[in-house]
Amino acid sequence: MNSAEFKRRFVPYYQVLYRVAFQLTGNAPDAEDLLHDAYLKLWKKRDRLGDAALNERYLAAVVKNCHIDRLRAGRQEVPLDLQDPPECPADDGLPDSGQLRELMRLVDKLPAREQQLLKARFLEEIPYDQLSRQTGLTEVNLRQILFRARNKLKRQWKKIHRTR
Repeated sequence: MNSAEFKRRFVPYYQVLYRVAFQLTGNAPDAEDLLHDAYLKLWKKRDRLGDAALNERYLAAVVKNCHIDRLRAGRQEVPLDLQDPPECPADDGLPDSGQLRELMRLVDKLPAREQQLLKARFLEEIPYDQLSRQTGLTEVNLRQILFRARNKLKRQWKKIHRTR
């Protein structure tokens, strides 16, 4: 199933699923995040989904299961060891200054709106609701634009580092 077919089949249920997600989470940003997780789960299983999945009850169950997964993930406790922390390995997975400069050059090649939104959200750490008010875009639209911009950056990053 391609993306157009997926959209045609599953996007019409968005409002119904949003109401379910909102009832579960109690607020709009978490409901949208939960829906994002549910649609991602559906996308990953798109080739195995039959017509039975085009059912509000089935799709609501997917949303509820994603909510349960999030709750379980949040309940995982990390034991606190108040002794000396272990030494950090040399390659801690964090980018060095050269990589950061390279990433910022890639960001600067994005369209102006994507640049502004990425920098506002991730460098200035402006919350989605505030950014929505500032730009006049809905939070859903903001998340979609940022998701696509991050994916562009990932593709460009992989292209650069695959050829080296």
